Amino acid sequence: MKLREIAECIPGSRVIGSGETEVLRAIQDSRRVQAGDLFVAVPGAQTDGHHFVPMALAAGARAAVVERALTLPGDPPQLLVPDAREALAVCAHLLLGSPTKQLTLCGVTGTNGKTTTTYLIRSIFERTGRPSGVIGTIGYLLGRRQLESGMTTPDTDVLAGYFAEMVASGLTTAIMEVSSHALHQRRIAGMSFKVAALTNLTPEHLDYHKTMRQYARAKRILFAGLSPDAVAVANADAPWSRTIVEGTPARELWNGIRNPADVRPENVESDVRGSRFTLVTPPTTYITV
Repeated sequence: MKLREIAECIPGSRVIGSGETEVLRAIQDSRRVQAGDLFVAVPGAQTDGHHFVPMALAAGARAAVVERALTLPGDPPQLLVPDAREALAVCAHLLLGSPTKQLTLCGVTGTNGKTTTTYLIRSIFERTGRPSGVIGTIGYLLGRRQLESGMTTPDTDVLAGYFAEMVASGLTTAIMEVSSHALHQRRIAGMSFKVAALTNLTPEHLDYHKTMRQYARAKRILFAGLSPDAVAVANADAPWSRTIVEGTPARELWNGIRNPADVRPENVESDVRGSRFTLVTPPTTYITV
């Protein structure tokens, strides 16, 4: 893909040098650079990727994505962007053919219950004959491969590769845990979610987000970025849910027990053998479980 074509997909970006330069994949770790790569200089808390641009170019990178123009020997092409972290996500997915657009991608976010919800969704898809990939805390199920999890939401360039692997394995569905850190750090940029689900929001991760309002604002990024043909699923009984989902372009689908909801249980009975209830789903479907 040509550098000028990538620039057209990143608002506020500008090519310095030849926009006809073709690149093969986006990488943020200079130690992993191969010939033909596009190196993305991401500023971090400990190190600044801009310091490693010369090393990446020496390893074979054809161009660099930067937040500030650099003076470099030979004047290699640079793509100047407002936000390198977000640009990394967009570039990584573009250069792999936008794999999430080829998947029914479901994102699950919330403080508690993400992993359980993710595997419940996968079980439902599997029972209907749709083998599904998973990205989450327990591990990464990619179709032909299963990997141990390094973090709930992997780094952007790695994540794009995992989705491309799912597509290559013949999967059509994927379920992903989406952490608040990943949302705040724009690791989901360039991805296309068909469904986003919110479990709850409780006082955790405030060492990172500082306040519940900032924590909720991070979760809101997932729902604000949905398309009108997507579905936003949220817990009507959980505090902050309305704040997080409010204004989403997607169709809203609410579940709950105490408050009015589109999906809700009725006639609940519990004993030592388990629970039985009638599940009400829109518009007026009743399922005994």
